[in-house]
Amino acid sequence: MKQMSPLPIFEANCFFKNHINGFTTERFYQIIKKRFPKNEAEYKAQFDILLQVDAQLTLNIAITREEAELLYCPLSIKHDEDSVVAQDGLADILIPDIMAYNCTDCNFFAHLRAEKPNIPTRIAAAVCPDEKPPAVCGTAELLALINGCDWRESSKLTLIELAFNPEKYISILERALIPVAAAFEACRGLWKPLVEAFDANFGLPEQYADILHERFGDIVPKAKRYYAVPTVTGFRQVFFSEPGQENCMAVIGVLYDTLLKISTLESNSEAELSRIMSVLGDPSRFNIVLRLAKQKSYGRELAKLLNITPGAVSQHLSILMSTGLIESNNIGNRVYYSLNNKKMQHFIHLLQCTFPLAEEE
Repeated sequence: MKQMSPLPIFEANCFFKNHINGFTTERFYQIIKKRFPKNEAEYKAQFDILLQVDAQLTLNIAITREEAELLYCPLSIKHDEDSVVAQDGLADILIPDIMAYNCTDCNFFAHLRAEKPNIPTRIAAAVCPDEKPPAVCGTAELLALINGCDWRESSKLTLIELAFNPEKYISILERALIPVAAAFEACRGLWKPLVEAFDANFGLPEQYADILHERFGDIVPKAKRYYAVPTVTGFRQVFFSEPGQENCMAVIGVLYDTLLKISTLESNSEAELSRIMSVLGDPSRFNIVLRLAKQKSYGRELAKLLNITPGAVSQHLSILMSTGLIESNNIGNRVYYSLNNKKMQHFIHLLQCTFPLAEEE
């Protein structure tokens, strides 16, 4: 297997998701600087590159804000700016799987258009809380599913229009992504050092299967072949292609390892311990961690288990993500959350150091 380069259309799509959902590189950089000031040498030069890339891509946005929000704003629930990326925007429904990004620009959109007959089924999967939504969805059943979900009325109307006129939204997506993807390619001189560092840290292609399973455990879909692709605009995230395919593609942020490393450094042990204990003091958040210690879960699954709204779960997950105790990975159109074992071990270590057990006499 050959080393994989960033996928320009994926980078453009991820850029728009971040841009529209309030996640900015600058804001995240300031949060990291505040949280880990003693370790700024670990990440400053990398963030300088990311900020330059972000500025170049912003200059090449060719659609209106209204059109971008139509594609990328969350359909189901509101979320705060610390949420990573909404998984239920129209763009997520239009794009069937990460593997689609392997196409060239022209073939990518031809692929989306060839997939138009499957859009009703993907809409059903997005609005249906069950693990297995209807495989084939007729007009009447689809309308019933859309009208019966707990999403905003404006979102329901948009989904109905999408079902009957998908070409409208594919055309907007095409006008959005192609100029930004081209700008990303033009920035190769900027982001190339980040990708080279990723290649050096992640290993050789023939090692990808072992490395992915070692790092991410059973959240990695089973497949015959594995590909690890760096992402610049999704620099702190990890995405997986859908399970059940012959190939498994993992798209991994170029700063994922760096951020994981600094999150485990003890810059202020007592303050960190106090913050984590305060977060876990909420019964719902504690129960979420207990659940994730047993198995990975997605948001609606946790909401049903805890008998609270998806919006409340989203807020709790955002707070837990900020401690590093849990992590998220994208599989298909769902975000699965799991326990960050390294961070949990670090937390337990802090407890043991702060409250050492007295030896029995």
